[in-house]
Amino acid sequence: MSKAFSWIKDNPSLFIQLYFKKLYYSISDKEISNNRYLNQFFHKIDLLRYNYLSFGILFSFTILSLLITRFKNKQALFLASVIVIYILMSSLFFFSSRFRLPLLPYYIILSANALVAVRFLMLENRKTAFTLIGLALGFGLFSFYPIVSVPKVSASHLYSAKGIYYTSIDDQTRALAFFRKANELEQDYPENNLNIGAVFIKLGEIDSARYYINREKELHPLQSKGFTNSATIYYNLEMYDSALVDINKSLELEPYQITANQLYARIIFKQGYSFFDLQPKIIELRKRTNDNIYLLNEIASLIYNDTTINNSLAISILNDALKTTPPPIETDDASFAHRSPNELSVWNKQKAKSYYHLGYIYGVSGKFNDAILNSRKAIEIDSTLSDAYLNLISGYLSINQVQEGKKVLETAIRKFPKHKNLLQLQKIIQQ
Repeated sequence: MSKAFSWIKDNPSLFIQLYFKKLYYSISDKEISNNRYLNQFFHKIDLLRYNYLSFGILFSFTILSLLITRFKNKQALFLASVIVIYILMSSLFFFSSRFRLPLLPYYIILSANALVAVRFLMLENRKTAFTLIGLALGFGLFSFYPIVSVPKVSASHLYSAKGIYYTSIDDQTRALAFFRKANELEQDYPENNLNIGAVFIKLGEIDSARYYINREKELHPLQSKGFTNSATIYYNLEMYDSALVDINKSLELEPYQITANQLYARIIFKQGYSFFDLQPKIIELRKRTNDNIYLLNEIASLIYNDTTINNSLAISILNDALKTTPPPIETDDASFAHRSPNELSVWNKQKAKSYYHLGYIYGVSGKFNDAILNSRKAIEIDSTLSDAYLNLISGYLSINQVQEGKKVLETAIRKFPKHKNLLQLQKIIQQ
């Protein structure tokens, strides 16, 4: 919330423009979705393809109802005030057409009142009736005619959505096929080139990846993802200066993006900075992301793998990570992902990683009881963390609790029969 108020304070004119744009969206006949190309779905359902009760029509009849009652009917005014207050409040936040669904009963009641009232008015005074209907239609034009630009929809979205699904299940070949179809339809649509480039990164075809990602950067220089992906390529190629240029551009455009901040952390740890120089950068990273657990685990891992930095900082960061909670779903764009990283069960697995990191740090520091305690907590939350078992076994062996170590090893071998380090440890114990 503080970030929102800070942005409003720094950009009052942009805030007013955005607010009035969302006010218009609230009465617009256009259905706006954050993650679906709705026309594709509406076209397949006759009732929705020809929607005779769209928001624009209901808005027009609602205005007609108020005009007929001359704004004197208390019941009509009450319903209208609920609509106005809801719109004024909801437009302060992220907008999608589904957020106005609670207003449908109010619109329908007022629209029904208008239809009944017009019928009687036509019998009494046709001239007045037609005048009021004309006024209502005039107001209705605001709903049907885009007086402000509406978000661009994509005919290629259906293919992109399928590609994203196959990416999420690691079927990169099928994902690439659908992304290519999307790009054939709309080569200049945001993220169509980026999606192809991201798949090529995963397939290890770097030259092809760079071509599509550079095209994304050229077509959409005000969007951050192209620069983040370009920085990823440079990082993997160990071209850290170039990676830093692109990731800084990405963060300039979208400073709170978690993936970009994680990559920035990896890059600066490769730059050879002293701890004195790294410390303010770490503080800024944490501030930008509101101590996101994914970033905290990333930073802690980077710290304890850097032999020049005292592990006490990593321990402090990991303890902070254990206190975190997922962001509210109302303000979390990641909630719309196929597998949200901020879903509580997934978030708790990150806490398991925090405990695992603590177990490892305590183990290498010779604090074996603390290593055992944290490794056990990691396994309790996420029993698939194979290396946490390794830490736990090592902890028991280090304090001469060999039998306990063997019991954990037996369990671990059953769960992870091909884990090389566990098998190696098993050979050592059997000797």
